[in-house]
Amino acid sequence: MKNTKNNPLVSVVMTALNASKYIEEALDSLVYQTYPNLEFIIIDDGSTDNTFKILKKYAKDDSRFKIFQFKKNKGCSIASNFAFKKAKGKYIARLDSDDIAYLNRFQKQVDFLETHPQVVMLGGQCDIINKSGKIIGEKKFPLNHQNIVNSLFSINPIQHPACMFRAKTFKLAKIKYQKDLLISHDLKIIFQLLSWGHLANLPDKLIYYRHRPRSLTHQNPKFVFQETIAIRNWAKQIGIYTPTLTGLLIHNLESLLVDILPNKTINFLFNIWRVKKINLQQTFHFAPQTRPALLPT
Repeated sequence: MKNTKNNPLVSVVMTALNASKYIEEALDSLVYQTYPNLEFIIIDDGSTDNTFKILKKYAKDDSRFKIFQFKKNKGCSIASNFAFKKAKGKYIARLDSDDIAYLNRFQKQVDFLETHPQVVMLGGQCDIINKSGKIIGEKKFPLNHQNIVNSLFSINPIQHPACMFRAKTFKLAKIKYQKDLLISHDLKIIFQLLSWGHLANLPDKLIYYRHRPRSLTHQNPKFVFQETIAIRNWAKQIGIYTPTLTGLLIHNLESLLVDILPNKTINFLFNIWRVKKINLQQTFHFAPQTRPALLPT
């Protein structure tokens, strides 16, 4: 489908590296979206498992899938920048290869962005699922622009795999993912967008965010926080952001704790600070005939 006034094209960008264990659930959650005008730009970033074979199967069955393969791993930033060049949508949305989108996610985001032209990036809330698909917690983020801005020195206030942004703004601002940043490139992009418009989060949950204990975020949180702290300091030093007193105090405390505490303790404290545990034990198995009933709206 082409861009239309009522249903502008959304380009969904995903990068994948050895993602065969979970990627079919992620792809199925794209196939069954309620929003009609989508294209899926997916980059296999040098996988050595069956990831690209799976992608080819989906592309054969659904013309909305535009798949590309890097023979060697180049990193998420280079893969993402490549995907953006291929995207044709008015809006670009992200989804990670191990996460799952709510079926009405893109409809809700497009409806909001079409009626709030001042917003350049839009996120939402998240359920947290484990490797088996059980909901084990949730992430809550501030909703309006000022609260998001005020929180930038204490949290990353927009969950990147749940975000949607205006492609035109990214091009005008000449924003790219930086290959020297492994984890926190999304935070730097948020700082870069501050002079181009407003930020927002929907109150609705948009994705099931996969908690993987063996991911870099959880295996080496010290590195992740060090990268985050460096980006915050960069934003402050070049004058694009002035933290609140509370934000500066939290930032300084985090800097101190990251220097003196081991990874295990940092990970434990982060989960207490940012992740709300909830008592839900429903497990999701994503067969097409059961999916609409399993994913609440």
